[in-house]
Amino acid sequence: MAGAAGEGGPGEEALVVDTNVIISAMLRETGYTRRVLIALSELYPVYTPRFALQEIELHLEGLAARKGVPRERLRALLEIIVSAINVVEEEYYEHLLEEARSLVGDPGDLDFAALALQLRRLYSRVTLLTYNKDDYKEAELKEKGVIVATPAEAARRLLPHRR
Repeated sequence: MAGAAGEGGPGEEALVVDTNVIISAMLRETGYTRRVLIALSELYPVYTPRFALQEIELHLEGLAARKGVPRERLRALLEIIVSAINVVEEEYYEHLLEEARSLVGDPGDLDFAALALQLRRLYSRVTLLTYNKDDYKEAELKEKGVIVATPAEAARRLLPHRR
């Protein structure tokens, strides 16, 4: 998806995925994060800003070297993961970047918070998936209808439980 968000409506939930979750899903082929992300994407619309992919691209060479895998293999895994995610251009949420500034501790997270705020206008609730919860002001975001959660927390809340 290249610009706007998909169809949303009352009663629906959407997810915004932080870079660190995408990287985790990409690096561990059989890992928990990948399974959760795939399961959630089958039930809910999932979004990330284009910025996240640009950030991953900047670090792809180092990630490949650290994991001892060819860069092109990581790029292919990234493409598979991103195929289940709506990638949104900054123009869609840029008018909310200033508001988002007060909701994050790390300026690198502005795009994720701004995108979540924009999607909140389409969905009843938005969950922002991250492993760096401390970078977000959870209480303030929750007041705006945005839940900050790790993949495990989101899975417990959003995935059907099997007995």
